[in-house]
Amino acid sequence: MQKLLLFLCLQSILMIIPATMSACDCLMVHPVTSHVKTSEYILVVKTMDYEREEFQPASGVRATVAVLEVLKGNVSVGQKMRFDADNPSNCSFRFEKDKVYLVFAFKKKDHFEVYHCSFSGDRQLVEKQYRQLKKYIKRKGTSA
Repeated sequence: MQKLLLFLCLQSILMIIPATMSACDCLMVHPVTSHVKTSEYILVVKTMDYEREEFQPASGVRATVAVLEVLKGNVSVGQKMRFDADNPSNCSFRFEKDKVYLVFAFKKKDHFEVYHCSFSGDRQLVEKQYRQLKKYIKRKGTSA
């Protein structure tokens, strides 16, 4: 019965989503804490420098960031990290210079990438999720 109710709720939500929604939009139905176990790194970072990566037909952003806070992962505050666009599409995470972000990330060879559909975003815009994460991690620990 619960599965049927959940299915009907999700179906109702999908019916009211605007038709202009792109394939890269995410319907975030899980709580932000559900990404703790599956994320290699959860960080608050500030963009120091970035450059556009040109792909055909879309573009991504390569960014150098400084770590401001570590919620999960084996990195240090102040460490510089290079993030590359995760794929040649418009779905790549977009960094902007001098902005602060909460990112759910993973390492791929010599650079880092942001998980798609992970509540990563401008730190001020994801304040509620950030507070929930902090409380959850403090209670459960970073390996939770």
